[in-house]
Amino acid sequence: MLSDYLLDTWYVHDMPRYGGVACNDPEMRGNLSSDVQNIFFLNTSSRHQAAINLATYYDLLAKKSGVEGVYVKHSATLMHMPEALSGLAFFFMGSLILIPMSFLPSNLVAWVVKERQCGSRHLQNLCGLNFFVYWAANFVFDMAAYFVTMLLCILIFAIFNRQEFIGPGRIGGTLVLFVVYGLTSTVGAYALSFLFKEHSSAQTMVMGVCLVLGFLLNVTVFVLTLREDTRSMADNLRFVFRLIPSYVVGEGIVDLLMFNSTRMIGRAESVWDMHQLGWPLVYMSVEFPVFWLIVLFVDHPAVGQFFDRLRYHPSAAPILAPDEDVDVAEERAGVLKACREGDSADVVRVVDLQKRYRNGNVAVKGVTFSIFPGEVFGLLGTNGAGKTTTISMLCQQLLPTGGRAYVCGYDIVEQREEALRCIGYCPQFETVEEQLQLYAGIRGIVRAEWPALVDALCTLCELTTYRQTVTGALSGGNRRKLSVAMALVGGPQVVFLDEPSAGMDPVARRRMWTAIQRAASHCSVVLTTHHLEEVEALADIVAIMVRGYMRCIGDKVHLKNKFGSAFEVSARLASAKWAKGFESFIKAEFPEAVMVEGADRRFVYQLPRDRGFGDVFQTFQANKERLHITDYSVSQTSIEQVFLKVRGLAEKLK
Repeated sequence: MLSDYLLDTWYVHDMPRYGGVACNDPEMRGNLSSDVQNIFFLNTSSRHQAAINLATYYDLLAKKSGVEGVYVKHSATLMHMPEALSGLAFFFMGSLILIPMSFLPSNLVAWVVKERQCGSRHLQNLCGLNFFVYWAANFVFDMAAYFVTMLLCILIFAIFNRQEFIGPGRIGGTLVLFVVYGLTSTVGAYALSFLFKEHSSAQTMVMGVCLVLGFLLNVTVFVLTLREDTRSMADNLRFVFRLIPSYVVGEGIVDLLMFNSTRMIGRAESVWDMHQLGWPLVYMSVEFPVFWLIVLFVDHPAVGQFFDRLRYHPSAAPILAPDEDVDVAEERAGVLKACREGDSADVVRVVDLQKRYRNGNVAVKGVTFSIFPGEVFGLLGTNGAGKTTTISMLCQQLLPTGGRAYVCGYDIVEQREEALRCIGYCPQFETVEEQLQLYAGIRGIVRAEWPALVDALCTLCELTTYRQTVTGALSGGNRRKLSVAMALVGGPQVVFLDEPSAGMDPVARRRMWTAIQRAASHCSVVLTTHHLEEVEALADIVAIMVRGYMRCIGDKVHLKNKFGSAFEVSARLASAKWAKGFESFIKAEFPEAVMVEGADRRFVYQLPRDRGFGDVFQTFQANKERLHITDYSVSQTSIEQVFLKVRGLAEKLK
């Protein structure tokens, strides 16, 4: 307890006061025994001040009694390190501890954003993972990792004997401060994750903000407390700054470091007083449930659906393409008839599906089609044609703004959870075995069945050699194989494959085609790809989109007959000397033939469709020996030529 005089003059002196004495002060003596007359005060940051004060006091008494002092000169050795720490030094020491504390929320927010960015979170949702279970699992793991870090920090305090944190009456406050900060900052990081779309920028921004705010705001308050006229402003700012967890933990650390000084002037009796850890702990204890409410509200599926439905108009007028293709119109009529009659034979039904973005751009314009069990549906289109947007709506990554879509009879908007259970999805992006086991667990497959399932999928997708390999160490092609295997977990009725063979060599690509064909015997497959030979090899039905419209739909033979204007004949002669005779034969038999390639003894011609495929073949077979043809082939128009023809026609209508 200090006298009123010492308290009133605390901020008067520029230099620290190291000692003081109260002589016969009745206020001070009232709390002590009656025989105490003089009370000494000393600054504990100066180790030798008690002895100096006492020596000075006795020297004054000796002089007053007429006895001359006896002085002995002695050269004291210098201390290796001065230990007189001022309040400013304590403050900066506490601020340095903020640096590792700033890494906690930044690391957590990066992982959450990365899962959304790479599509892992969406794939987990497709497998039926409850959003609350997702956040609870993240929280348990993150807190377990944080507790290890916290205990290491306490161990360091113990090794260096930092009594400010582990001394009697303080170790409890230190532990509670760190635990409450861990809880609050972890959930706060989850809340901040919704502000970012890229994980690296999220990590950098959050770490910078936590470090800068935690340090600068504490500096601001500390500087304001140094002047009498700004001290009340500092007290008011504290109540605002405490809304930021990184500031609160910094304030708590500084309060622990300066607890001795605070107790000396009578402002606190324990670390739990409101002027010590009281207010910081109260603020963080309130922020913890508030942050949880924010996370669960923003991420709740019902909330997202509510705001999305404000722009969703299922009965919006269909957007019809100018000069709509007959096959597209027939497909629309067939789908609408099935809707009226309640026919549910198809597994995917899309009716006038539309997607209009907030900037006014319409990415998908009235797309209508249906897919039946066991079909491989190839969806082609140029970049920006709307095929990826269509797939994203069917997989519920995006909500349509018009029309309807059904998966296994379930409306993807009104019955999204039921529709999700029927879907397997291969996005464009632990070990292979652990990944498959994870999604098997999310799908609800019994644990005892996991080994057999993993074996079957690894064999199907040729991943047996890599089943114990960490995912990050896989090549691009093997990652695509893993994505396909993950899409097939649980035996979904509909599998959406987005560029399944991207990054694969030709041999691996054909093996992947075999795996997809085997999978198609048990489910329907929707395939988007830029490899047109992949559609040629796999697809039963092909649809081509251009600028958001569906421009054609049908089986491959039908589309080739409809849009292919010619047969392609490739012939090789025994010698170049027979070339002139071969050219004369072509001009005589096929006057409208167009030479595509002619070099040395190899020729490629496009022949008009005025003659049948069999007739053309028989003509070449009958004249093979006479024309000295060593080998030849007659083929229909390729899907690539159909695609180019449809796109060209659409561009003319633009």
